[in-house]
Amino acid sequence: MFEDYYKLNGRPFQLTPDPKYYFQPESHSPVIEHFSGSAITPDGVALVTGDIGTGKTTLARHLQEALDSNRFVVGMMSNTRVAGTDLMVTIMNAFGLDGRAETLDDYTGILGDFAAKANAADRQPVLIIDEAQGLSNTALEDLCSALKLGSEHQQVHCLMIAQPGLKKRVSANEVPNELSQCVTHDWQIQPLSAAESAGYLLHRLKLVGWNDRPVFSDGAMEALHQHSDGIPRQLNTLCARVLLFGALDEMEEIDQEVVETVASELEEETKLNASHRERISSLANSGVSAASMSDTTIPLELSGRKVEKPETGAAEDKEMEGRLDKIEDMMKSQDATLKQLTSLMTQLASQK
Repeated sequence: MFEDYYKLNGRPFQLTPDPKYYFQPESHSPVIEHFSGSAITPDGVALVTGDIGTGKTTLARHLQEALDSNRFVVGMMSNTRVAGTDLMVTIMNAFGLDGRAETLDDYTGILGDFAAKANAADRQPVLIIDEAQGLSNTALEDLCSALKLGSEHQQVHCLMIAQPGLKKRVSANEVPNELSQCVTHDWQIQPLSAAESAGYLLHRLKLVGWNDRPVFSDGAMEALHQHSDGIPRQLNTLCARVLLFGALDEMEEIDQEVVETVASELEEETKLNASHRERISSLANSGVSAASMSDTTIPLELSGRKVEKPETGAAEDKEMEGRLDKIEDMMKSQDATLKQLTSLMTQLASQK
């Protein structure tokens, strides 16, 4: 809705990672520079870690598109809940290979032949593994074996992008020794600084035709950074809601007060959703039947029934009614989400 009001030609703050909107903060620079050198040799594993929402997947997809195809053959792997032959099939699919084999050794041979041909053409195969924290130790052992990680025979450069838990596993030697010993580069993605948050916001807006409408005050920029903690995903959520708020109230300027108001609303919604998820989980864990998890277990305001508006005096104008309507629409949206959670948790309970 706000895209139409502010005449934007796209959705600048969608949560789905999109390399089109990639913004390079300082903590990404070492990773980008690593692949900008004159030569990349497959010397072990490069590890990039960052907390949830810091832009790891966007970085991975940016690299996949940005690496020079004359120098690199890039494979992207994001399904990490695999091991054994399933892992090998996933790796081969990442590189667009269609080889079929019966054993891990056979798959390793096919992958080795592919890498050798690429190397002969002066192109370096690079396997980017997103969400690498999902790899089990068994899968990591299979990966080390398939890519010959850390050995003189390694032909594929491996870049793992993961949550901090994988780095902790590596540091604590909780992963196969082959992996612990062959992490040759280790970078950590940091939250955006205040200046980077402002740059990130303006960068994404300009990509969709923003022309200083709405204007963001300095106080608004500071508040957006403060309430998002410099986490891109949180910044996207907050900015999208701020622009929606501005469009609904036909604002031409976003100031600090607007951001504070929206941030407070989001915080309350988060608490409410967390409370109901906890309640549903508790009911499911206690073995509550599907029949008993009816509308009576859902608070009145989230049950889908119309919320009664409080009586107002003559001094109350239509603005209050408009805001109540918006709240009611929001509750209906939350009700749909809650019912999905209810269905899922009921299924889990029935399996116990």
